[in-house]
Amino acid sequence: MKRKIWNFAFVFGLVFTVAGILMLLNQMRLRFQCTEKTVGVIKNGDIFNREAALMLTFAINGEDYRLPFAYSNKMSAGMTVTVVYNPSKISRHSTYILEDAPNTIKMGIICVIAGIIAMLIGYGVSIGLFTEVWHF
Repeated sequence: MKRKIWNFAFVFGLVFTVAGILMLLNQMRLRFQCTEKTVGVIKNGDIFNREAALMLTFAINGEDYRLPFAYSNKMSAGMTVTVVYNPSKISRHSTYILEDAPNTIKMGIICVIAGIIAMLIGYGVSIGLFTEVWHF
């Protein structure tokens, strides 16, 4: 009987690998598009205005920006950070915090490695190298 490669471990690994690659590609995109720097401050969000728990605030050419902050747990309200942004389009998806970029890259690499390991385990299960037993 021929076993199929599409088992839980393989699919889980594939999803993790793709997620890690997308994280790394997004960081590369941000590095190329975001060319300007400014100083920003992480502040507590205003729950009455339905803001996120933490907000990244910074000013560019006299205009204030307030974007949701959902990065590293190593950063807290009151911290001053370096905001790197795309001068032609300032939004949550076209800015990043310089101090947090290495953590995002590490997380992407970890996801890719863990995904590849899970896919190899799934492949091993599919060829009969391991036995797949799930008890719920």
